[in-house]
Amino acid sequence: MNRVMNMAFRLAVVFAWTMVACLPACLAAKKGSSAGQAMSWESPLLGRSISCSVYLPDTESERYPVVVYLKNLPTPRLGELDDRALIKGFLDQGMMVIEADYENDRRAVAPELLPEIDRWYGYLFEAKEQPADRDWIYIVPEGYAIDRKVEICKVLGNSVGMDVIYPSGKSAPVPLMLQITSTKDPGKWINQRAYYIYGLLTTGYAGAIMDYNGGQRAVPVGRVFPEKRAARLLRANAKKWNLTGKLGVTGHSKGSSRAAKAAFVNGPQYEDDLGPYAEQSDRFQVVLASAGQHAKEFLIEDGYLDEVGQAKRESALRQQKKEEDIDEIRINSTNAYVTADDPPAFLCVGEFDKKFRVAQMKRLAAQCKKVGLEHRLIIQKGMDHMYIPDPEVIGEIFSFFDKYLKTSALAAEKNGKLNVLFIAVDDLRPELGCYGEGIVHSPNIDRLARQGLRFNRAYCQQAICGPSRASLMTGMRPDSNGIVENNTFFRTTVPDVVTLPQHFGDHGYETAYIGKIYHSKQTDTGLSWNRKAVMAKRPDPRPVGGYQSPENRATVKRRQEEVAARYDGNFGSYGGGLANGPAFEAGDVADNMYDDGYSADCAVATLRALKDKPFFLGVGFKKPHLPFVAPKKYWDFYDPADIELANNPFAPKNAPSMGLHASFELRTRTGVPKKGDLSDADARNLIHAYLACVSYVDAQVGKILDELDALGLREKTVVILWGDHGWHLGEHGIWGKATNYEIATRVPLIISAPGQRARNVASDALVELVDMYPTLSELASLPLPKHLEGKSFAALLDKSDLPWKKAAFSQFPCPALREWAANPLSPAMRETFFGPLIKEVEGRLKKESPKRYDRVLYENHLMGYTMRTDRYRLVLWVDYRDPDGKPYGVELYDQKTDPDENVNLAGKPEYAKLTAKLTARLKQGWKAALP
Repeated sequence: MNRVMNMAFRLAVVFAWTMVACLPACLAAKKGSSAGQAMSWESPLLGRSISCSVYLPDTESERYPVVVYLKNLPTPRLGELDDRALIKGFLDQGMMVIEADYENDRRAVAPELLPEIDRWYGYLFEAKEQPADRDWIYIVPEGYAIDRKVEICKVLGNSVGMDVIYPSGKSAPVPLMLQITSTKDPGKWINQRAYYIYGLLTTGYAGAIMDYNGGQRAVPVGRVFPEKRAARLLRANAKKWNLTGKLGVTGHSKGSSRAAKAAFVNGPQYEDDLGPYAEQSDRFQVVLASAGQHAKEFLIEDGYLDEVGQAKRESALRQQKKEEDIDEIRINSTNAYVTADDPPAFLCVGEFDKKFRVAQMKRLAAQCKKVGLEHRLIIQKGMDHMYIPDPEVIGEIFSFFDKYLKTSALAAEKNGKLNVLFIAVDDLRPELGCYGEGIVHSPNIDRLARQGLRFNRAYCQQAICGPSRASLMTGMRPDSNGIVENNTFFRTTVPDVVTLPQHFGDHGYETAYIGKIYHSKQTDTGLSWNRKAVMAKRPDPRPVGGYQSPENRATVKRRQEEVAARYDGNFGSYGGGLANGPAFEAGDVADNMYDDGYSADCAVATLRALKDKPFFLGVGFKKPHLPFVAPKKYWDFYDPADIELANNPFAPKNAPSMGLHASFELRTRTGVPKKGDLSDADARNLIHAYLACVSYVDAQVGKILDELDALGLREKTVVILWGDHGWHLGEHGIWGKATNYEIATRVPLIISAPGQRARNVASDALVELVDMYPTLSELASLPLPKHLEGKSFAALLDKSDLPWKKAAFSQFPCPALREWAANPLSPAMRETFFGPLIKEVEGRLKKESPKRYDRVLYENHLMGYTMRTDRYRLVLWVDYRDPDGKPYGVELYDQKTDPDENVNLAGKPEYAKLTAKLTARLKQGWKAALP
């Protein structure tokens, strides 16, 4: 007792002397400067003077919180800390810093010195003595409060607790990070506690710290470990502490094992003092911060990642599940078995750890990558191993967790995950009721537009199915993923790319598709999709070639036989696409007798199966792709007399013919002229058929939206509807997609998300389909993969008129010779009825460029790159192998004076400077156009 009183008296003297001596010196210094006033003070316990520096924050406050910063602690486990960065951070928070230099005194970290430092903190920081059992030093910015020693459970009669640091008086709740660590050796952790909490709070999180030593042998009732109890207690009291309920778990050294346990321990239903927890699915994000000898607990040699170990584990789990009759069980140990379904891992190891440990951690990181686990591997230079991360590493950890724990304004409450209903419509022009087209009957898509945001200027990256869909699904532009025609599967060019649905699947979503999402048979099953859709009962007869009419079905069969006989059955290389029926059909049948009606039935059934799980459901409608087939009732919405033909059925004036095509895809259809212009009657019938298909698809969209509402999922689901490209209905004399003009590259794009503010409005922002991947990821609070080449437009959902991209970019290889599937013309086409038409097309190309025309170059290497700015469209035709070489053609259109792009301005002298300026901008690429 006398010793304590004596120490308190001497400390009071030290405190009074320090404040008298320090503060005038501080006030004489330049405020906020990195240079402090040198001071010294006498340690009563050490019996000697210790040097220190004092820094004063740049603030007018009369009373400053004070930080005691223990500089240059000699133990190698603490390593070198960035003094200047720490001090600046403290000063920025309005704290005075007293920097004590213990470099030459190894007794500075002796346990007997801690009470003195602790009490000194108490006097300077709060002007009162701290509780006698205080063993941690916190740096708490203004606006935060502390609940000390919150009890979790009792072990051998002793309380196991944690400290919770949370916002006080703040209106918006914040995410929480649970730190599991050890205070067994207080000297070792003295700086970590201060830096950890300071970094945590100033990064926007609340914090909780649990000392696992007191409960490491505790196995409470129900086998719920103290760490799991801590996580549950925080969740249960989230409102009390003004937390979002988002929870991260970290651990350092031995604490990493306990952190893993807090995150991963699951099992059957438990009962404990916090009530029943029927679902053990709240898997918290975990930082696996490996340190020292405990790294071996996470190594591959333990059999937790290699194929043999995985097989053994799965066999054991199957047996246990069988014996105990439970749905899921995980290994109940301090080890964390990492799979692709688990949360992200943050792997840390010190530079001077024994070499085998560093090597093992690298192998573990490689295995994380192999199984598709999001992870970071940090090897910290200048540290023995990761007992105490320096502020830079702490910043890395919080930055990493930001991607997973920060709540989005649009986040759903259920599991913190929004569902995604991803509706694709093939060949759909942005001509719907909601886009101002009065003749088009589209009440359901119009309803979606009223509930969300409609983009007036959205553009695909290539106006044909395969490349457009490969681009938006991979988040990469055609030149980056190597897909510029229909026949190549992106897994052959970018085999390891993580697709949009695959990304959602990797973060706990059920992913399924119905209909056409990728092109043709390129479904990417097993990677993009982790479950099958529910297939509804299909009525008979099934369509043949898309048709229900017996006459049309017979026509398809006959033409297939003709082509097979001509080419010895070798459809793939020669003429499979030449054996088509008529361009349209109006069947007096039910909706589900055609493919898209059946797809809607399957989508409804799949929604019912997925309603209790976070899901990403892709629904792809094939119409209005050729052939234009739809039930007759949708044709009856339109009077042919009201249908107007294109007002520009001619090529743009002065435009190079390489950018136009002869509508080969349409001409393969039975009854369509193989060359020459279509009659007005034929043109009106085709437009009528196209519009009927649009209304047919609209009705199917309505069925799905109605089911979404009936299941109560609308407020938890992002609904996005998009077209993969436009379609010429006679404009420029073209029937089909596959050009670089506005009519082919502009697409409908509508999005409705929970919580969005911009509803029933349109945005004129320039957006691209490649932007959908980052947008949906951001809305679902998922991290953005580094390979993405789009810009999230999530911000526009709250404010639709924000300044946005300066340009949108598309491309297409020489449509004149590569319209159909964007492939070079096949031998079959040159040898059949298309032969004369192809010679006519090539004759125009030769006439325009007699010295430069080369069939091999035009068919294989000529690429048209187009840029759409606010006012202009520029098209540059170049040999993609030599993009800076002389162009083979240039097109420039003024969207303000010529929105139909009927006059090419590029060759006019008065537009030479503008053309050169826009050409330079196009060559700068998409990154230069970002807002």
